[in-house]
Amino acid sequence: MKRIMIFIALLFVLSACSSQEAKRAEQAAKEKAGKDSILVIEKPFPNNPAKIEYEIPILKGTNLRHGIQKRYYSHGSLYSEIPYVRNERSGIAYTYYKAYKGEKPAVWKEQPYVNGKLNGICKRYYENGKIQAEYEYKDGMPAVGLKEYSESGGDIKLPELSVKSAPTERYYYVTAQLSKPVNKIIYYTGELVEGRFMPENLKKMQERDGTAEILIPKDVAKVTVVATFNTRLSNECILAKTISLR
Repeated sequence: MKRIMIFIALLFVLSACSSQEAKRAEQAAKEKAGKDSILVIEKPFPNNPAKIEYEIPILKGTNLRHGIQKRYYSHGSLYSEIPYVRNERSGIAYTYYKAYKGEKPAVWKEQPYVNGKLNGICKRYYENGKIQAEYEYKDGMPAVGLKEYSESGGDIKLPELSVKSAPTERYYYVTAQLSKPVNKIIYYTGELVEGRFMPENLKKMQERDGTAEILIPKDVAKVTVVATFNTRLSNECILAKTISLR
């Protein structure tokens, strides 16, 4: 009886080992099939056909990008890596500073994508690896709340948005301006999604000498003004302020 029990136990162990081996073989086959189904297209620089600018992975028999698309600087170092799933960006995309022979490229931008759109906290870095900026997206819409940091790690103070209103006979005369001048500022009015994210359908305000202005009908109870501009570090800054008109 004891021998029978030992024999059964051995059969169980061998069966478990065989099952694990089968799973490993199945996984290896799937990985090989996945690799075999991908074709990498090399695209040269327009002005230098001898050097590769893009490596574009596509599903064989289609034009669908699938996998990590790579782009290179003209001198050969890696410029960016963008993950695709069936032609949609999906995962974290990286952009790099120029690197030279023997150097590992430093990350410049880190941007998460879901279903082809920016989603989540994006980050930018200085070349020394320290954080430069953090900003958020949801479904491709940028959010208010940009944070910028100096190379020493301190917070960089951004301008503040001031919004005022004055009643007229039929309208409210609304004006907006920043606490300090910036280049190429654009002002809008309209509602933010979830109070934070900027949709594309906002109404552009007229702007003169750094001050935006708009007439709002008297039956409107409140107004939200949004200002967008690029900071000196070339990050897009979005400021918003809502005021009551009554």
